[in-house]
Amino acid sequence: MSKSVDIKFKKQKEFPYLNQFKQEFPVDEYSVFVLGDTIYTNHEIPYDIYFHEQKHIQQQKKIGEKVWIDLYLSNPKWRLEIEIEAYKYQLLKVKEHTNNDREELNNIKQECIRNLTSGFYGEKLTYPEAVKALKI
Repeated sequence: MSKSVDIKFKKQKEFPYLNQFKQEFPVDEYSVFVLGDTIYTNHEIPYDIYFHEQKHIQQQKKIGEKVWIDLYLSNPKWRLEIEIEAYKYQLLKVKEHTNNDREELNNIKQECIRNLTSGFYGEKLTYPEAVKALKI
């Protein structure tokens, strides 16, 4: 898969808001962040996560990076809404890139559902709510 030339990659430790995110979330070496046109990660990310982060870049461009970060850190309901939007985009792109490979799509969808039902984003969805939210 070719990556957009507009998106840069940097090490996680270079993410300007890393300390703020560590105060709010269980950040580890596999956590991925995005700011502006840059994805911050310590590892190569799977193609589906790339699409997810690409959606966050689009969201930030729409309302401004600082506003997006501030809302992400302070508003769990809003955070969940934009994560659902990013997961839906991720699944749509997986569907396109795998020629609707049901097994691949289902595996990634299950991972997205696990994330949405984990409470990581502050607002915890039930399994049925997450399934409904990710209908594509």
